[in-house]
Amino acid sequence: MTSIELPVTFARFSFYYENYISALKPQILEDGTYILGVPMEGAEMDAVSAADTVGPAVRAIFQNRAEWLGRAVGFSGDRLTIQQHAEILSKHLAPKVFKATDMTAEAFAQLGFPGADDLGNMFKFYRLHNPDRSVELTRQLHPAAKSFDTWVAENKEALLKALD
Repeated sequence: MTSIELPVTFARFSFYYENYISALKPQILEDGTYILGVPMEGAEMDAVSAADTVGPAVRAIFQNRAEWLGRAVGFSGDRLTIQQHAEILSKHLAPKVFKATDMTAEAFAQLGFPGADDLGNMFKFYRLHNPDRSVELTRQLHPAAKSFDTWVAENKEALLKALD
């Protein structure tokens, strides 16, 4: 699009915190521990609140069109490992305990549900190519962008309900 000089700004979205209360809810294991089925294999991953951050950040881009025209903006509220996500969830949802999966993105892609292969490829891309996302730039656009820790604290009830 830039090669044909189309006036465009690219918005790149990260993993949504809200995935933990919807499509990628933690799964309970036999020992009562919850597993986060996000196969990042120890790599950090950018994540953001879709509900609290994306809209205001995009609005800021529209309000300052000239400044952002022709740029790519990658949104991130936090850049953490999935084990760090698990530790934050464990802290706020105690006595429930969470841990990161040891599953690979390739194994995830083979799970057989609709879209598993696409999600597996996405997680592999996030792990290997570390897409251009920026916590600092996101906070420049929306100073109230929430960290994962803050989001979990504020969404404790929704998270607990999702685990039932």
